[in-house]
Amino acid sequence: MRDIKRISLPTLGLLLALPFLGTAQKLVLEKTYEVDKKAKKGFLDEVTINSTDKTTTLSFVTKASNNFTGSKLSVKYQDYIFDKDYNFVKVEEKEAEYRNKRYKGDNYSVEGISVEPNMLGKMVLRKKLIEYKWSWLNGGYNKKVTLLDKIKPKDEDGNSYMLIKKYENDETGEVIALVMAVGKTANINELFLMKIDKNLKMEVIDKSTFTTYKSLSKSFIIPAEVQSNDDEATVNEEDISESDMCFIFAGAPDKKNKDAASSYEMWRVSKEGKILMKTEFKVQASAWNIESVIAKNGSLYFVGPANDEPSSKAPDDIKWKYYQLAKFTKEKVDYITITNMDEFEAKLKKPASQKKNPAYKGKRFRFATANVSNDGSLFICGQNFKEAEFQDVLMFYFDNQGKLKAQYGVRLDEINSDSKARATRQYIDISGNAAYWTVLELSGFRKESGNGESSAKALIYPSIAKIDLGSAEINEFVKIGTVKDKPTYFLQNKFPFITNPADNSLIYLGVDKRGDVMWFGKVAFE
Repeated sequence: MRDIKRISLPTLGLLLALPFLGTAQKLVLEKTYEVDKKAKKGFLDEVTINSTDKTTTLSFVTKASNNFTGSKLSVKYQDYIFDKDYNFVKVEEKEAEYRNKRYKGDNYSVEGISVEPNMLGKMVLRKKLIEYKWSWLNGGYNKKVTLLDKIKPKDEDGNSYMLIKKYENDETGEVIALVMAVGKTANINELFLMKIDKNLKMEVIDKSTFTTYKSLSKSFIIPAEVQSNDDEATVNEEDISESDMCFIFAGAPDKKNKDAASSYEMWRVSKEGKILMKTEFKVQASAWNIESVIAKNGSLYFVGPANDEPSSKAPDDIKWKYYQLAKFTKEKVDYITITNMDEFEAKLKKPASQKKNPAYKGKRFRFATANVSNDGSLFICGQNFKEAEFQDVLMFYFDNQGKLKAQYGVRLDEINSDSKARATRQYIDISGNAAYWTVLELSGFRKESGNGESSAKALIYPSIAKIDLGSAEINEFVKIGTVKDKPTYFLQNKFPFITNPADNSLIYLGVDKRGDVMWFGKVAFE
């Protein structure tokens, strides 16, 4: 049986959880192979791992393929086969049915709905036509959306609806909207969860009324604890086809009741729009800019900067006094903690060779990703920015009670116009008594062409540091894919890493700058 896996960048954190071998974060195997001109003019479309004979096949769709129009699916493949140690075995050429499961023809269209507020905030429904055009070079569809008919819904009493937040279900074409009624008989403390199908039929699924006024602070799709390794897996923060939603509501400041602004409520809502759980809680700092939710072992972690008083400024312009965490396990509040800037400064750590000490200052910080260890310790990665320019990368390490153990500030090696304009991708994995922080350094872009198309491909390579969980000390970063400390092999954008079929270890898949030489790099971790 052949196991076919397509691996994209967002799944790196999952793959790093595979068994680690060796004594430190370093390359223990490195192999290269130059493909021929047919493959160079085509594109890498598939990586196949054979669990029986332990081989790995890189399948290129070559320029000689002659069926790139209409609904024809027959293409020409050039398959490069490597053994378990990535020694070249043979190349095979064949014409076969196109194997990409996402392909539904070069062009197709679907009808859906758009739910948006008008200038007054009232909900407006419109039908929309979504047209998809296949990109053979990128292995996915580009889409164009055209808005059609428009209606303004009202309830039986003639009240219109104010749209607060909406999420789409890509599988059914339905939308779940959180709304409030506006009109003579409306109650501002009553909120409705409404399902709207692609025919613009509306149905109130659930509703709830606050005893005291609260407004929506933040909402999120609850992330899966284990992300799919399937080749069709993508990350869509607005799609609820496989996820629940959560809504966080905050109380309003009240001179007569000082605790009102600290009164929060969290709803967990199913993808069908049913309220599954409601939890009331008090925060320590009432003005809380929740940046993300993390799911692990049945618990939810909410994280973000906070202040004692609200501000009229945009979040990026606010000087935050604290960083606030909240952990929930079902309806139970496990902890709510705040950490001030003095504590962040006191627990700042860096690699020994680094001269400067970049740090979190409570302002202009972009959350990137997070992970939770088996004991509940929380790691948060992000990046400083200034005047639309991304700068140093940071990571926060909190123990299982939400107390800060360390913050880490690191200067990027690649500082250029491309890296300044884009957030740096970061990943954190925990294994044994260590955490491994991976930073993808961006040295620039190159133009890649194939089958009559062209696109910009990122020249990125991984840099990895080890953190001791006991002492919280950080080691030096180790660059991967370098020759004499110079970046030489860059991660293949569509398939940046694969798994070794013999021992399930992590293998980086890269190419040289010209895109001619394939590179396999096996990284060992303690």
